[in-house]
Amino acid sequence: MKTIVKFQVLIAFCLVGTVFIFSYLHPEIYNFRRTNSSPAPSKRSQTVQDVLHSVQGADSVNNTRGEAAAIVEASQKTPLDNPYNESVPVSPGEEKGTEENDPAKNEVLQKEDIEPPAEEKKTETKEQEKEEEKKEEIKKEEEKKEEEKEQNKQEEPPKEETKEELKEPEEKPEEKIPDVPEPKKSIKSELDLNTEVESGSHRNPHPYKLTMNHPDKCADQDVFLIVIISTIHKNVENRRAIRETWGSENSAPGFVVKRLFALGKTSDPKMQALVQKENEQFGDIIQEDFVDTYHNLTLKTVMCLRWVSNYCAHSKFFMKTDDDMYVSFANLAKVLQALPAEKARRMAMGYVISGAPIRNPKSKWYMPKETYPGNKYPPFCSGTGYIVSTDICGELYRTSLDMQYLYLEDVFVATCFEKIGVIPQGHKDFHNWRVGYNYCTYKRILTAHMVTPPEMIRIWKDQKAHNRRC
Repeated sequence: MKTIVKFQVLIAFCLVGTVFIFSYLHPEIYNFRRTNSSPAPSKRSQTVQDVLHSVQGADSVNNTRGEAAAIVEASQKTPLDNPYNESVPVSPGEEKGTEENDPAKNEVLQKEDIEPPAEEKKTETKEQEKEEEKKEEIKKEEEKKEEEKEQNKQEEPPKEETKEELKEPEEKPEEKIPDVPEPKKSIKSELDLNTEVESGSHRNPHPYKLTMNHPDKCADQDVFLIVIISTIHKNVENRRAIRETWGSENSAPGFVVKRLFALGKTSDPKMQALVQKENEQFGDIIQEDFVDTYHNLTLKTVMCLRWVSNYCAHSKFFMKTDDDMYVSFANLAKVLQALPAEKARRMAMGYVISGAPIRNPKSKWYMPKETYPGNKYPPFCSGTGYIVSTDICGELYRTSLDMQYLYLEDVFVATCFEKIGVIPQGHKDFHNWRVGYNYCTYKRILTAHMVTPPEMIRIWKDQKAHNRRC
């Protein structure tokens, strides 16, 4: 038995050897192995496969030989014979014989790529020359057109100038220069200056517009005093009493005094309608479109400063007061008239207060430290009534646009005074409190506070009915 097994093993080895030698030496199989794209299996794996084939039998070997022959025939076909038109891989030995590796052919190809044929060069140069000639012709035509336009322009203006020169002698005698007083020129320049300032960016801008205005209120050029009274919509009786008594523009004989009431806007349409009718009747209310509240009193004062600097800058003095005051225009005119010239310019006068901020949030005059960090206010005139020379009204208005907003309007105005270097002057007859009526006291008084409409009428009548010595 052992000898038979050994014999069979030897036969198997012989078969494997013959297959091995046949596969490596046969030309067709050699070409197949070289042209196959897949990597060649190792010798070790081939021997194992051959052993298996030998064990399985000669039929399997013949099958593998037939398959190998079919693959060889397929590999020898050209790419056009491939139904998918895929390129057949080229063996490394065949690559050496390709045209790309032929130096003589490569030189010819390089020359063909670098240097185009002479005929093509000529045609290209001719086309370029034609294009350049066309461009030059177009430029020449455009230059001719521009020259013609310039000539036409140069020829036309002289005709217009000659016409104007002929007309000028006829128009000059017809022109009439209006007799505009010099103060009105200052009004216009002040208005232009203020509008330029308003168009810029500011810390405290005043973008509000007049909804009621009387720009011709100060048409008289010799206005001595312009008085603007801060009021609210519902105080109709106060305004009526003021018009009939101390607010009469004829109450200071020998002096031109003008008086207006200042308002913001209201959310009550009925009250607004009543105010509009009142303004149509008396023509003495100015209004801007900010909301009329206690905390907006500063806006109302800034409105007054802007109005005076725009429409009444030629007057000598401006007074701001409230509708619960009693004011003697006659006494004010006498005091202001008596001022020396140097004290009548760049001046402010009233009941002067030196105060400090109130830090109690419950107080009506509460001032947060974040808003005003200082421990003292600059000297300020009580907002109940004070006088300012109109030569600084425009400067005060423009200064106010860059100051920290304070709802206490008299303190806010004081910060503007300090900024422009004006120190307020005090006067003993300015009062910011209620003054009990006495004929002699009110005979010399300038202002008194907390006066009701009936009291205004009674005081006015008593002052006019008697001429007592005091």
